[in-house]
Amino acid sequence: MAVIETLENLTKSPDTSTAIQAKSLYPNITSFKFIAKMILMKKIFDITTPLSNYLQSSILDFVEALHLVDSVQE
Repeated sequence: MAVIETLENLTKSPDTSTAIQAKSLYPNITSFKFIAKMILMKKIFDITTPLSNYLQSSILDFVEALHLVDSVQE
């Protein structure tokens, strides 16, 4: 919502280049296709983030990592 409000404000910018860019981005960001993709990406990141965080930790147990990989695959 904040991105959409910001783009709406930028369409009124005195800087012509900024206003034109905001006007061209607005229909893309508010389209069903874009929103559906963002919802899908959020679901993917909700599933993969714990594994990513674990693999980046300083203490790594390979057995636990494999369990997390299996969990993500499911």
